[in-house]
Amino acid sequence: DCLLSRGLGDVYKRQDLLNTYHIKSFGDKRTLIGEPIKENRMCRFCNNQRENITFENKAHAISEGLGNKTVVLYDECDNCNTEFSQTIEPDIIQYLSLFRTIFDIKAKKGSKKFKGKNFDLRKEGSLKLSLFSEKDGDEKILFPYKVNLESYENDLICLQNIYKSLAKYFISVIDKEYLPKFKKTIEWINGGREADNLPKIAEMLSYHSFSPHPKLVCYIRKNDEKTIPFAVCEFYFTCKIFVFIIPFCEEDDISFIDESQYNKFWKTFKHYDKSEGWNLSLIHISEPTRQEAI
Repeated sequence: DCLLSRGLGDVYKRQDLLNTYHIKSFGDKRTLIGEPIKENRMCRFCNNQRENITFENKAHAISEGLGNKTVVLYDECDNCNTEFSQTIEPDIIQYLSLFRTIFDIKAKKGSKKFKGKNFDLRKEGSLKLSLFSEKDGDEKILFPYKVNLESYENDLICLQNIYKSLAKYFISVIDKEYLPKFKKTIEWINGGREADNLPKIAEMLSYHSFSPHPKLVCYIRKNDEKTIPFAVCEFYFTCKIFVFIIPFCEEDDISFIDESQYNKFWKTFKHYDKSEGWNLSLIHISEPTRQEAI
């Protein structure tokens, strides 16, 4: 299920979008992407330019830490796979770790706790929250009891890495014929290009589109209408939805950072415009920031 298939807007409006974009979904079934023969593989992210290139490990097109067991990318070398798992991907996993715990999404080593400085949240049949306090415990507890859940001092998130991870998922699943159009995008994902401004990312909580496993819906423009983005993507994780434009595409003449440019895109995707509850986030910040208390 995705926002478009939920029937938001009338059939003619949906048909307009289908006429404008190629649309493909990933995550509902097992999908192996790329070259199956190791000796013939070309890494999508470094073009085999790294030293001692190998393709021995399984590279998940969407982070396995978010429960992806179905979408695998052959064309990602071991060096790039290791680097992403140590640089950009931990930030999106941390950002979504509360949802991962609440809905008991199995990661690489099974169920995961969500832990902080003064709490421990885990799923053991039911959801269990343990609270820790430095106080003596003599204080009378009154209900409803309000508590501030504090993250660890080192639980910092680079917001731009969330955007990079989402774009990396998109690059991992698209047909390889499109890759030359995203050379600058890949350079940015790899840290070789600075980005002081990026298009907004739209986020929403929706149980209508609940997905027990991470899922991508990719839109690639069919025509030369440069006032709308060449590539747009939806990312679903439990009840969380992200909508984002793929930045630095060779087919885009504008950045969609300007409000009027972004609004033109948003109104073109009428199934977004008709849905309420969107939060438009500026997550281009490249400095680590503290994840807000829950």
